[in-house]
Amino acid sequence: MLKYLFIVVLSLSGLSAHAQYAPENETGLAAARAGDMQAAWDIWKPLADAGDVLAQSNIAVMYDNGDAVVEDDVEAVRWFTLSAEGGFPPGQYNLANMYAQGKGVEQNFVLAVRWFQAAARQGLPEAQMSLMQAYYYGDGVPRDHGLAYMWIMIAAEGGDAEAMDKLANFEGRIRKAAVARGRAMALKCIPIGLENCP
Repeated sequence: MLKYLFIVVLSLSGLSAHAQYAPENETGLAAARAGDMQAAWDIWKPLADAGDVLAQSNIAVMYDNGDAVVEDDVEAVRWFTLSAEGGFPPGQYNLANMYAQGKGVEQNFVLAVRWFQAAARQGLPEAQMSLMQAYYYGDGVPRDHGLAYMWIMIAAEGGDAEAMDKLANFEGRIRKAAVARGRAMALKCIPIGLENCP
């Protein structure tokens, strides 16, 4: 799950309007990029203890990966939960993945979707794509190809390369009525804010 560490930190600049993050987070990132996970831990752990949601998410990733600490999925979930409840989209997304995979918690697709929705409504394309899959397959929500299309379209409209690549293929896999309904919902909720999307 190491990629989530970099999603969390690289998202710092794009999410800075959402919350305040300690500038030391960047120093932790530099240490992690240099492969010094102990130094990253030493920087992020006090920040996480003080309530910094970015640091909390990074500490959770370190527990999930076993970087500078013994791998512990239960501790990873605890730290992801703190970050997610603090409103940090990558923390919400990572917590959703833990529920979806049953890592550190009992597998629960309903809770996974709840956290994917929280992150997706704040513009995180990975969460939007996960919601597309949940609605397409009916994992944790009733199967609804219109809503699946809505979320992949939102991700594509937001510039997500994966969503843009998959959108045309996805249109060919579902009924035209679902495409039309999904497109209409996306075009309605994009201008008024994703927090109002179904």
